[in-house]
Amino acid sequence: MTTTETSTGTVKSVAVMPGDTEDEVWISIQRNISGGTAQYIEKMTPRAFATQADCFDVDCGVRYDGDPITTITGLDHLEGQTVAILGDGAVFPTQTVSGGSVTLTEAVSKASVGLPYTYVLAPMRLDVTSQGTSQGSIKKIAELAISFQDTLNAMYGTTEDDLVAIEWREEEALGSPPALFTGTKVETLDSNYSIEDPIMISGSDPLPCCVRGIVARAQKTGR
Repeated sequence: MTTTETSTGTVKSVAVMPGDTEDEVWISIQRNISGGTAQYIEKMTPRAFATQADCFDVDCGVRYDGDPITTITGLDHLEGQTVAILGDGAVFPTQTVSGGSVTLTEAVSKASVGLPYTYVLAPMRLDVTSQGTSQGSIKKIAELAISFQDTLNAMYGTTEDDLVAIEWREEEALGSPPALFTGTKVETLDSNYSIEDPIMISGSDPLPCCVRGIVARAQKTGR
């Protein structure tokens, strides 16, 4: 899986050291903030989280945890940058940091605010071996069964230009965010017959994505 940051940043060095629950990853990164160059030392946030509202899937961000508020401060290091916002487990529209803060339309008790990034999962092409190898064969993937764990707002398709949203809302009441999903989503894939049979899973909202497995239903033609 790869990730692409939507703002300008250059990683200069990376260091990994033992932590209490998992290895800590520290990076030295050069960013362009408010038209100038800034050098930051940043630590990757642990992947574990207690609740959906505690997710921290932004870059160079800040957390808030306290009484309900609408203005999130402490963002001076991201002045002028477009940031992604997660408030009480719900995705808010992106905003541009002004005066070191952003103002939300609703009060939240927990928030994570930071630079957005896009993750991309593009598996290698399939090899179906039930009736001989499918390597080099022209085939079409008609359906995907994607197993997720604690995931929300991921999309799927064949390329970045044709990603399709998955329906994540199940029994949650309207007005509240869909819950993180663990299970299998069966989705129709609008693909063409080809040798490469590309598959892509991607997203850019400040929410986690964990793909446990992909099972594809393919139709082969020719050899």
